[in-house]
Amino acid sequence: MDGTLKTLPVHDGSKFDWHARTGVTEASTLGPRFSGRVWPDSADLGFAVRSHRTGRKMLFTLESEERDKLSGELLCTVYRSTNDIFVRIYND
Repeated sequence: MDGTLKTLPVHDGSKFDWHARTGVTEASTLGPRFSGRVWPDSADLGFAVRSHRTGRKMLFTLESEERDKLSGELLCTVYRSTNDIFVRIYND
């Protein structure tokens, strides 16, 4: 995670329900500013997750958004790490 902004949000892994290689949570569980700019010279959005078991941090960057087909309302944002672990954050 060298080079990332020092203000990048870091979330505890225990705030996610982990199933295989995907963590799932609701936006309200993480708080109002759950992601931010990752690098000073890029507009990429993301956050870090600190393992509640090992203390190791892993960077996740925004992969995609899922929206309701009729209303366009944001349902879920999907973040991905460099080793293909995913996090799905549902809009509640």
